[in-house]
Amino acid sequence: MHNEIERKFLFDGDIMTLVNIMIHAESVDIEDYYFNEYTRYRWIDDKCWVGIKSAGDLVRTEEECMLAVTPDKDEYLPRLRKKRFKVFYEGHTFEINVYKDIILATVEVELERADEEVILPPWCGVEVTSNEKYKNYTLWGELGNNGGDNTVSESSENSELNE
Repeated sequence: MHNEIERKFLFDGDIMTLVNIMIHAESVDIEDYYFNEYTRYRWIDDKCWVGIKSAGDLVRTEEECMLAVTPDKDEYLPRLRKKRFKVFYEGHTFEINVYKDIILATVEVELERADEEVILPPWCGVEVTSNEKYKNYTLWGELGNNGGDNTVSESSENSELNE
């Protein structure tokens, strides 16, 4: 097991910035199924990992292991689906997650130390690292249970993409 030190922000760029990132950045499709708040399956391409994370916000213990046999995704519904784009900025790798079933884009950056200085790109908005509402397990739990409203709302923290 190792410590994952990660900060999370709402994406706060205009639509053209996001399109530019989507065209030029390396990307991967991710699908997550949560057994509980701490355990998930994660599919990337035709491979699957089981991941276990501890409770916490900025610093969490994490263990991931690729499964020898990939479970059938159709047996694990709903899945939190997102496309992840990697952008290098001022010495750090920022991962922009564009969710497919909810109207939301977030930015994550992993750090070596909890007190590490990081220069944020201009499209990093409000920090939501400690906000339960934006944890993937919470987002996954809302799939299909929100009366057809596919937005993450009720808070001024949720910025929409500017057009």
